Formats: sequence, structure tokens, C-alpha cells
Amino acid sequence: MPTISGINFKNVVATGVALDDTYDLVPFDAAGKAEQFLIVEVDSTLGVVTLNLPEIVNFGGVYNTAIKIVATTGATNDVDIVCAGSDLIGSNATLTLSGDGTNAILTPVSTLAWSAIVSL
Repeated sequence: MPTISGINFKNVVATGVALDDTYDLVPFDAAGKAEQFLIVEVDSTLGVVTLNLPEIVNFGGVYNTAIKIVATTGATNDVDIVCAGSDLIGSNATLTLSGDGTNAILTPVSTLAWSAIVSL
């Protein structure tokens, strides 16, 4: 499973092969310090893309990271954002972006909770 790590921007293009279209988001630099902002642009025209969030416990109580995910789906396939462990986005373990241009900004707000601002 591919990992998106140590960068601030990544363009992901679906291959149509399920295992190849699942990515672990690891918004930390090589020294283990959390990045302040990560942007992932996802083209899911050829298949559903799944992005796995890191467990919030890995942030060590410092919640100054924002992850923006932009779906460029061509109105074809979803982009699924999945929490790790017992973490939740609001009261859900997943968030699905459907439709071209849909995006979400996610930030950890406590030891088990992500906040999400979703724009359609």
C-alpha cells in the first residue's frame, strides 16, 4: 500500500486496481515532526480511491496539522477517507467525497477526533 509522507502536496491518480488505489497518509517529516499542511489532489476517474488517516495519537497532543483533500472525480468515483484505530470524523469512521471539486479540510482536535470542513 503506497504511503504519502514527508511532503506538502501530492497528486494521486486512480489506477482502477483496488489495492493500488489505497494510500496511507503520514503527514510527518523525516524527523517525525508533523507537517502543518498537506494537500492531496485525487483523480478518481478510473476507480474509487481510499485515503487512510494516521492515528491521532501519533501527533503527540500537538494538533496544528491540516490535511486538505480535493476530489477531481469527473463525477465518476468516490474518494473515501478512513480513520485509523478508534478515531472518528465527527461521529463517523469514514468520510466520502463524491463529485468533482468536492473537498475536505481535516484537523485533529482531540486524542480520538478529527474535525472536517467539507465543501461541495
